[in-house]
Amino acid sequence: MRMGPEPLVVGLILATTVVGKPLDTARWLVDLGRDYPRTQQAGLSDADGEITLLLMQAAGKVDPGLAEPHLWQYDMLSALRRDDAARQALGRYVELQPDDIAAHLDWLAQEIERLQTAEQRAQFCAERLRRPDLPGKVASDLRRRLAEFFFNRGQRDRAIEQAKFAIDAYDFNFTARELLEAMESSPSTLPAEEAGSVAPTVGRTLRLSDLLLGLTACPDDPERARAAAEQLLLVNLPEPADRLYAHATALLRMSDPLGDLAPVMTDRVAALRALGREAQADELIKQADEQWCRLLADAQGAFGPQLSAEMAWFYTGYQPQPDQAERLARVALAERPDSIVARRALGSALRQLGHLDEAKAELAPIADKDVVAAAEYAQALAAGGAQDLARQTLNRATTRPADPNGRMFLARSMRGLGVAPPASRPALTDDAQAVSRFPWPVLDYPFRPDKYMSLTLQVPQREMPPGEPWLLTARLRNVGSFPVTLGPGLMVVPDLLMSVATSGDRARTTGPTIRFSFNRTTRLMPGETVEVAHTVDLGAIRSGMIGTPQMTHEVTIAAVLSPLRFVNAEGQEIWAPDIGGLLAELKFIRSAFAVRDDTMAALFRQLRSADPFERIAAMELLTMLLAEQQHILAGRLQYAARPIDAAAVQAAILAQADDADWQVRLRLAECLRWIALDADATNTASRLLSDSHWLVRGLAMRALADHYGAKFQPVLTKASQADPDDWVRRLTAALTARIAAAASQPALTQEQGKH
Repeated sequence: MRMGPEPLVVGLILATTVVGKPLDTARWLVDLGRDYPRTQQAGLSDADGEITLLLMQAAGKVDPGLAEPHLWQYDMLSALRRDDAARQALGRYVELQPDDIAAHLDWLAQEIERLQTAEQRAQFCAERLRRPDLPGKVASDLRRRLAEFFFNRGQRDRAIEQAKFAIDAYDFNFTARELLEAMESSPSTLPAEEAGSVAPTVGRTLRLSDLLLGLTACPDDPERARAAAEQLLLVNLPEPADRLYAHATALLRMSDPLGDLAPVMTDRVAALRALGREAQADELIKQADEQWCRLLADAQGAFGPQLSAEMAWFYTGYQPQPDQAERLARVALAERPDSIVARRALGSALRQLGHLDEAKAELAPIADKDVVAAAEYAQALAAGGAQDLARQTLNRATTRPADPNGRMFLARSMRGLGVAPPASRPALTDDAQAVSRFPWPVLDYPFRPDKYMSLTLQVPQREMPPGEPWLLTARLRNVGSFPVTLGPGLMVVPDLLMSVATSGDRARTTGPTIRFSFNRTTRLMPGETVEVAHTVDLGAIRSGMIGTPQMTHEVTIAAVLSPLRFVNAEGQEIWAPDIGGLLAELKFIRSAFAVRDDTMAALFRQLRSADPFERIAAMELLTMLLAEQQHILAGRLQYAARPIDAAAVQAAILAQADDADWQVRLRLAECLRWIALDADATNTASRLLSDSHWLVRGLAMRALADHYGAKFQPVLTKASQADPDDWVRRLTAALTARIAAAASQPALTQEQGKH
């Protein structure tokens, strides 16, 4: 973040020039590449992708130390199906910008994938770990890969060491945590070949401490909250379990009420009963009943077997409706004959309907596999008069592990038969400590993210003059009391989607097409800020601002953090923040240039500045004024503007073809795209085709191709074969292919003028 004397420096610049300095050449080329797909001339052909790629490659060639063009090259090369070149471009980007965590991990995965042997992959990981500038999450990923390598080689101790290193580097590496748990729980005495066969698979049940840690990283995950609640009940901590069940329920009500809401509400009953809140449990059962009914109506009876089984059990164990339960259970068993929940529900329903022999036939085979089935089987036995056998069944069941619901139903059956249920065991110290360390306020984040994070947008000035790049800085700040995690599947998906709209002579918009990413950190501590800055005057906005320098425009930038797309009832595309996301808006003015004798004289003086970028700024503003006058005379613009001496302005612009600095001549080649070309302008553009600098020749080719299309094809064809520079040859070949593609299939039309 720049501090101190910058406002004074800016003030001095504005005092001696009419318009501020433009972007440096490499960043300007990046912006040309970002803008190109939005121009009127661009289509959807590979040739158009090639042109964008070439502009990004030119930026990288002009400034080899600038990272951004290489990331764009990766995107374009991937779209053009040049995978090896794409991977190399991504590698170059990562070398220049190692703290881009998403890109770094993507590149690592691609590099590792192409290596042939496990030994080569392990060596690659070890070599990368020697770099001093690795982000923690990247180092953690490499360590996790080494842990897998050593585990599969039977080197259990080294594997455990690497897994611990992975967790130390990035504590939210849950793949490494699952790996470590799998390895630590496997026998250390296994021979190497046998130990290596015990695959440390992802998806095992995590320890309670890891589940709670996961919730601190991603409190908007209802599945993780539900799993943690189940574990808390298992270790006899019903109060925090109920809090997490309530949290999961609130998340599902907000995000997916027709998903797992009914099952989670059902599961919560056990926590409430363990806390002695019977009235609240009964009320929750009624609410769950309503939710199950809505779910059934929405699905029109077409449930999957798992959901059918869970619903069948609800209508036996919680809200008895045995006829409904029997039907649902049979539907589930028809598709999943091995479903214990469905068979248990069927047995219970048959028991409640008085079909005791059928009930026992369903329950007996699973009574030793499922504690709740044992409880139901005991009730069926007791109802048939076999009281002693029922008690024996219950006593055997008490010796087996049971989940919270299992314990609840087992205790109910035991009390019904006059058997004292076993006393509950106190929670283990480790589990109680894990709960005491959990930051409970973090659970509020998904519901009120704006209380804990601020998203702000800023441009250099509240009134931006014509020709000044709209460099937008987006800042994300943690204003809360706990760390906020950034990344896929975490508290904040760090993608920012923006649209830019202007109102002046007419409305213009980019639509929701501009994307930034806060991908330089995985965690914002309280008080910390991450920011990213790019220009946003692209496409219809850029062309509209070029052509209307004497018009004042109100500009609105709307931003969505963690964007989620959906289609409303009218079929319109809507973007809104996902859970944990934010909205931000910025309004500013693009001011009008005041055409007066003194301001025009100042522009002409600035053309003679010793600074080439001041000359460029003056030339661009003069070209904008000339383009505006041409649009007004042609009837394309419908407002009054102060007239300029078009002949004098054009002569001053064209004279820049003789500027000693190639960067001025380069910008002139682009400026010639903005205006209608008469004979003098065409001759000047033609002179630039023979310029000594490859970039000037290339952009002059583009300007004349945009103006003359197929008529210019012979010149393009010749240049694609004879120009001494490979970049120019490739650009002219792509322009030729674009013209041919446009002739066979009309390009998309956009409200973008000529620019």
